[in-house]
Amino acid sequence: LRKKYTQHKPFNTFSLIKPIKYISIIISAIVATVYLLSISLRLDTVQQKLASAITKEIETLLEVPISIGGIRVIHLDEIILKEIVVRDLSGDTALYAENVTAHISPEKLLKNKIQINTLAIANPDIRINRETQQSPINIQFILDKLKQDNDDKEPKFALRINQLLIYD
Repeated sequence: LRKKYTQHKPFNTFSLIKPIKYISIIISAIVATVYLLSISLRLDTVQQKLASAITKEIETLLEVPISIGGIRVIHLDEIILKEIVVRDLSGDTALYAENVTAHISPEKLLKNKIQINTLAIANPDIRINRETQQSPINIQFILDKLKQDNDDKEPKFALRINQLLIYD
């Protein structure tokens, strides 16, 4: 009896090149997008628009005028706000800070959540006072706004601050 040997075709490396090529193109596109995004966030015009948008969102949240002197995006996860002024209901300065650095989780922004891992406030001038012994402190309305509500109203963004650092 004669045994038949089947000939196997040699391994075709060309069949692997095409998928690897597509995967490398996709990875390159993702890296390029992230890189371009981080570069565009460093442009002055983009940072001015971002500062304006952040100011508007905080004013809407707190229902009080604030001002931000400038913004600097260091990385996609680190933002520095400069010369922040928050006023109380009577228009007096309740908080002034030279720099406020926020280390955020960018992936949470896609889910409409703002997670601040570390919020560092440098050289703050915090002015807490009350009109009378029985009246609430001048920033009580801000504390009330930042409290978590149990009502059915869905917030535009969910805010979470893991660590707050205040230093001179």
